[in-house]
Amino acid sequence: MSMLGMLMGSVAAAGAATLEFIGSGSVAAAITTTIPGVSFGAAAVDREIIVVFSTVMTTASVSSVSIGGVTAAPVTVRSDTLPSNFGLLACARATVPSGASGNIVITYPIAPSAVTEYAVYRVTGRVSVGSSPSDTTSAATSSAATTATLTSIDTPVGGFVLSAVITQSLVTPTISGAGLTVDTPASANRGFASSLILTAANSNASATWTFSSSVRCVCAAFSFSP
Repeated sequence: MSMLGMLMGSVAAAGAATLEFIGSGSVAAAITTTIPGVSFGAAAVDREIIVVFSTVMTTASVSSVSIGGVTAAPVTVRSDTLPSNFGLLACARATVPSGASGNIVITYPIAPSAVTEYAVYRVTGRVSVGSSPSDTTSAATSSAATTATLTSIDTPVGGFVLSAVITQSLVTPTISGAGLTVDTPASANRGFASSLILTAANSNASATWTFSSSVRCVCAAFSFSP
């Protein structure tokens, strides 16, 4: 290989993003919801921590999010398709270069009527460090169905996709399409998924959440640039 080729290969390798699923769980319903002692992995100047979370509220919004003490602007998706409540999905990210672990604090305007469930991811090597999702798409089923399909998912090469779903009753969500796989263990009515770093762009891609029985649901996909 020529010196130029070796140099270009080194630059490409150095600039490649990595995405790691850290873990998931749930916390009790509260206006100020704290996920304590989340492992952030090895420190890095370009380390980003992303939390995707869901809950149920009579009015669905997020007042603020902080990750390891760093303010993180949430991107929210909501729908009133769940009976008597809004299903809320949200994604928030922060650049957290130091510290092996920290708290994630989510503040709502009112107390949710259900627990907050979450999935946490660690990202390094993004060229666009600090940028929020480049594309967000959502879907909701206003009547019971065994599937819900997200469409028009656009993700550039080198980027990645995160997805979440919340349903009205006890089912086991699975997902297919857009390179997504479920990260969390089988859950009663929630699901979180992520893709690998994409080696080819997703253009107008789709992904389908499938349930073990017919339910109403809200789901979303959050695409990130490299």
